[in-house]
Amino acid sequence: MVLHLAAQPLVRRSYAEPTATWATNVMGRIHLLEALRRLEQPCTAVLITTDRVYRNNEWLYGYRGNDPLGGHDPYSSSKAAAELAIAS
Repeated sequence: MVLHLAAQPLVRRSYAEPTATWATNVMGRIHLLEALRRLEQPCTAVLITTDRVYRNNEWLYGYRGNDPLGGHDPYSSSKAAAELAIAS
């Protein structure tokens, strides 16, 4: 079993370092998925994300897994892109 909890998790840092944020949050996830894909025996992977992957609609309730992805800062958009990579 693989538990993937890694990320560049800081919104303010994502503004200062958008390329590094995307490299870590998107390509880091893709590299992990590719390594798992090449395993001879499948294993379970748990990939953790954040509620910031969802488009901020200022709703009073918590976001759900079927809400639209989005993000107006490099951190949020990189985490949403990582979710799209997982789905593909």
